[in-house]
Amino acid sequence: MGQAFARRLSSFGVEVLAYDKYKEHYGNEHAAEAAMPQIFEEADILSLHIPLTDETHFFIDESYLNHFKKNIFLLNTARGQVIRLRTLYQAIVSGKIRGAALDVLENEKFGQFSEEQRQYFQHLATSEHVLFTPHVAGWTFESYEKINRVLVDKLKALNMA
Repeated sequence: MGQAFARRLSSFGVEVLAYDKYKEHYGNEHAAEAAMPQIFEEADILSLHIPLTDETHFFIDESYLNHFKKNIFLLNTARGQVIRLRTLYQAIVSGKIRGAALDVLENEKFGQFSEEQRQYFQHLATSEHVLFTPHVAGWTFESYEKINRVLVDKLKALNMA
């Protein structure tokens, strides 16, 4: 996802800095390999393309955000549990996050929100600084087609049983 996003951004003439804690020599014509201090210093937009692991669970917190020299825009198409709704709300209110586009949330099941999650989600949902998408950022025509083929195959298998 990160590589595809950088490729698309390159047509806008922006400088893309990429950080991967576990890889080396991944920079290319679309994205320059960078250390986190450089990203903290220069970034205007933080786009997350990380898996959910013990290490990344609620990784984006107030301390992490305060390392950024500038107030930033946040794009999260990775995993919702890398940032709490409360953290996001507080960062937007303070101006540290100038705006956010969220394809994922801390809790993807609205009916299972805690009272705190519900309150912060309501604040975010009415904010002019937040855009929500329906968890489809990673979808491509090919992935959508594959999902439908698998579904058809499963329905056919049920009819045969």
